[in-house]
Amino acid sequence: MTPSFAIQHAGQAAQDEPLFVFGSLMDMDLLAVVLGDCQHLRHAAAVLPGYRRCCVEDEVFPIVVQDDISTVDGLLVHGLTDRDLDRILFFEGPAYALLPCEVDHLDSDRRRRTPARAFFATALLSPRSQSWDYAYWQAQEKPLALHIAAETMALYGSVAADELSGALWDGIKARAVARLSTGEGIRCAA
Repeated sequence: MTPSFAIQHAGQAAQDEPLFVFGSLMDMDLLAVVLGDCQHLRHAAAVLPGYRRCCVEDEVFPIVVQDDISTVDGLLVHGLTDRDLDRILFFEGPAYALLPCEVDHLDSDRRRRTPARAFFATALLSPRSQSWDYAYWQAQEKPLALHIAAETMALYGSVAADELSGALWDGIKARAVARLSTGEGIRCAA
């Protein structure tokens, strides 16, 4: 099967522009499930100005929405290969679009604005007014998110990313909940 989102980044190597992550992909355990290996990556703290992070209705992951007075803390990820980016695009599915943005980060003790890319929600996701909290996610929701990621990535290469919705998505979540409740370990399909 052809990589699901190759045309979204055709003509530009993945490593040319860093990826700003602001949700569950900040967690290196989850990123390792998605990529199979993330030891080759470099990352640094960064901030996305003009947005706030909020919960998504009935999900364990966040979205960002425009808000002129807010900023979103996250990580600027460098060193992604085309394969890495394709796997992340698959994981994010049709609920997100990879778009250019500008983030602020510290460079030699000086704040610097730099171009990046980030995943912004499509109309498939509905924000809640509640802010999404990374520390809460790690303490309470990470185990389920790891199972969902493993279920999702097990389908990489066999279904198109735009199929990761509706009944298929509901099945992924249901199997992840069942595996978590039985204490079954995470199966990574790299």
